Amino acid sequence: MKENQTTEFKSKLNDKCFRTCCAFANTDGGKLYLGYDDDGNLTGLVDTKDSITDLPNTLRNKLDLYVSIYACSQDGKDYVEITIPKVDHPIFYEGKIYVRVGSTNQLLEGNDLIEFILRKSKGSWDDVTVDAVSLDDLDEESFRIFRTEGLKNKRISEEDAGLDQVKLLEKMSLIRNGKLTRATVLLFYSHPEYFFSGAHIKLGYFNDDGLLRYQDELYGSLLSLAKKIEEILVLKYMYATIDYDGLTRVETLPYAREAIREGILNALMHNNYMSAQPIAIRVSPRELRISNMCIFPSGWTEKTLFSIHESRQLNPNVAAGFFRAGMVERFGSGIRKILDFSKTNGNPKPSYTIYPEMITLNMPSRPENIKLALNNDGTVNGTVNDTVNGTVKAKIDKLSEREKQILNILERNQHVTLSEISAVIGVSRRTVNRDIIKLKAEELLTREGSDKQGRWTIIKEVGD
Repeated sequence: MKENQTTEFKSKLNDKCFRTCCAFANTDGGKLYLGYDDDGNLTGLVDTKDSITDLPNTLRNKLDLYVSIYACSQDGKDYVEITIPKVDHPIFYEGKIYVRVGSTNQLLEGNDLIEFILRKSKGSWDDVTVDAVSLDDLDEESFRIFRTEGLKNKRISEEDAGLDQVKLLEKMSLIRNGKLTRATVLLFYSHPEYFFSGAHIKLGYFNDDGLLRYQDELYGSLLSLAKKIEEILVLKYMYATIDYDGLTRVETLPYAREAIREGILNALMHNNYMSAQPIAIRVSPRELRISNMCIFPSGWTEKTLFSIHESRQLNPNVAAGFFRAGMVERFGSGIRKILDFSKTNGNPKPSYTIYPEMITLNMPSRPENIKLALNNDGTVNGTVNDTVNGTVKAKIDKLSEREKQILNILERNQHVTLSEISAVIGVSRRTVNRDIIKLKAEELLTREGSDKQGRWTIIKEVGD
């Protein structure tokens, strides 16, 4: 036997094997033999059973591909035969598409990639069905968010909001032949990262020297992420300047909340979830960066983004879900809104950096907020600034990470509620209240004024 359009030999399982499976599935199908050299000579496998035990799950997770695997023996030597079917929709490996050309695997890029996807796909990527998720697995909270936001923004009627889950998804074309689509899993399943490993968000706060001070990873349906990520950024990662209009306290964030919201929604809607890379949000005293993987239209530049352009959606069904929930106004308007909201907030003009497979929104901070953030950049264990005296520092060192996190939030927002803190750190309101009581008892925190109009004050100096 020789390697050809539908046959490949490998001595053992490695990265090239996954590329070959991807190429076979995208072309005419084929067979991959493990335990052979490149010339087709049988060399054998040492641990055949170990080689194939986890291989079906590995191929499903890495490629969303189902194959036939056989353990074989010839002349006293073991080998594995993997039969890869031809697949109607595009198969990606690590965010890339390979096709089979003769006995080689060819990476598709640029216009060839776009043309292949358009030709291969009968619909969009997010319109493909997922076999391993049922209606019973979907997240009730995500449906609540969709119905509440959709009604509030007048995107769905009272009648539609009252439909059961099946009829509601059918009306949104999120069920095909009785199966849930990828868009359904992304929008309404509480753990979409089980199927698309990049379907979550990583956040990090970096000081002015580029050193990571603290970080979070957020998981959940895209609808739930869209709701909680903004609050976490504002309450935990940003310092607001404080002014007074008469007796009224006015807080101004380093970035307009509306601009942050639009940037996050754009990343969630247009992210390439086939890449296995999460959306990354990087906060520093001087800027906010939101990065997501993408398949950028050929010939598009930053100038294209900032001009009037047609919206090109990698995940149109996901985008439609956000639109029906009223979280986005109309397709293609998000970037203009980011510019307008940033200008109104007093920020320098945002920009985009376009890479071959990634796009980053760069939002410069307001100059007034940069100075405030730099003054608070020398944090103690990621909590309060270093104006505290030695006794307070010693008390902080003994706190749990959750208690330090609560102090960190209160340092940034003196008017935050227990419910908001609960949503940010992911514990019950009762747990937050218990931690607050402890912080008060340790003389690290006081409450001034009423529950509705009062504020939190962190005690920064006590007797040594």
